[in-house]
Order: sequence, then C-alpha cells, then structure tokens
Amino acid sequence: MPKVRLPWAHVPVSRLGLGLGRIGSIEAPIRPGQAKALIRQALDLGVNFFDTADVYGQGDSERLLGAALKGQRERAIISTKAGLLVSPKARLASVAKPILRPLLRIARGLRGGSASVISRPPATGNVTPAYIASCIDASLRRLRTDYIDLFMLHNPPLEGIDKDGLAEVLQAAKRSGKIRAIGISARAPQEYAGWSAWSAVEVVQLGPDREAGVSSFPHRTPGAPAVIARQIFAGGGDVRERLRVTMRAADIVLVGTSKVAHLREDAQMIASATVS
Repeated sequence: MPKVRLPWAHVPVSRLGLGLGRIGSIEAPIRPGQAKALIRQALDLGVNFFDTADVYGQGDSERLLGAALKGQRERAIISTKAGLLVSPKARLASVAKPILRPLLRIARGLRGGSASVISRPPATGNVTPAYIASCIDASLRRLRTDYIDLFMLHNPPLEGIDKDGLAEVLQAAKRSGKIRAIGISARAPQEYAGWSAWSAVEVVQLGPDREAGVSSFPHRTPGAPAVIARQIFAGGGDVRERLRVTMRAADIVLVGTSKVAHLREDAQMIASATVS
C-alpha cells in the first residue's frame, strides 16, 4: 500500500482511505459486526486512514470505528468532522434503528435494490466556536480515544463564520492533545484556494466538480494544505484514468465500500496509479 508522510501523523498514511459515511446508518449495507470486521481487514490490507463524521449514522459510525480499533488505535489515522446538524427526523430514526433496519431491507428488496428508500432534508450547520469545541469532546467519547488525528469542519461556508474564534478553539484543542491537525471538508474544489488562505488549515477534503470531474482538483504549491479526494468514481467513465489524475493532485483518495474484495481492488489500483 503506497503511503504518504504528513507532518501531523504519527505513522505514514495510506494513500487509500476508507470512508465510513454509511457505516452505522439505518440504511447501512452491512451489519455493525460486519462493519467492524471491514475496518480491521482494511488495516490488514495496509489501509490505515479512516474518514468519519459526527453525523454519520447519527454518531454510530464513530462508535463502530472506535470499537473496531480497540487495541489497535496506534495503527490507525482517524479523521472526523463536525459542523453539520442531525435533523429531528434523523434523531428520531436513530432511536428506532433496531426496528427500522429490517423493514428497510424489505423495502429495498421491493424496489429492486435501490440504494435509498428514505428522503433526506437539506443539511443545516453550526460552526460556532463553542459548538465545535463541544463536538470535539463528543467525538472523542464516541471514538473511545484520547486524540483525533485530523479534525475537520464539515462543509462550512467560506465566508460569514468566526474564523478567529474557530482558530482559537481548534488551536487550543491541538495544544491540549485532543486533535493533531485541523482541516476543512469543503463543498467544492473551487473553494480550495480560499481555505488555503486561512493559516489554521492543514488539510482540505474535496469532491470533484460535477461537470469538470477529477480534473477540477487543485494544482498545489509547496507548503499548501494536503488534499483528500472523495467521490472520485461518481459518474462512471474510466475508473483507472480518474484515479491516475486524482493521485497527481491528492495525498489521499477516499473510497466508500462495504466489501473487502472491492477495497482490495481499489488498493491494487492505487498501487498501479502510483507506479505509473
């Protein structure tokens, strides 16, 4: 597995990362025990970067990751995010997960395996300094760890937020050892330059532009924030070419899969793209 050295990481970081956006959710394609096994098998494949968020699975994604890494925390790099809010509907659904999951499996079967049978309201956010400070502590508890390798603000607006206050809170969390790096999960690749201008930011996570595709990822200059690429396979096309282009721009490429076989295939493609 190709690795990259990042100044805030205690071990070299795999250039392939496992995204845990659907792990723990009501519509998760695998059960909690299978999710934990997937995470442990990823480590055995050399994939040590795991991306989650406090809203994924209403917190259960973080809980499952923490449980899966019990006794193996030092082998892993944990990235989590905060700033989006769980809707009242989602909070209610989280309480009823044991009842809803089997019903949703039946509904998905009736719809021919459709990926989603639940409508989702537009996400709202809160990136006030006090709220983000509380989110860091809450994520630490769910993850069962005393530090988070990379903590990112989740899709914040580029303007109109208290950057000075946020920098103070985030830097204080770094000094206390709660987090080791500060990042942004941005809404569009065009925001990279704007977030790079904020001195607190060490990493930016980006998805490709819908029309331009992976060619929209930024060309970085030395010293600029590291790039994590997500959703690069959306839209079809030549998967290997998409990966080759992305690897030239990004330090880490995220994939979201529930199957070890797919993760192994992605790891092989990453290795080939790095060599070429």
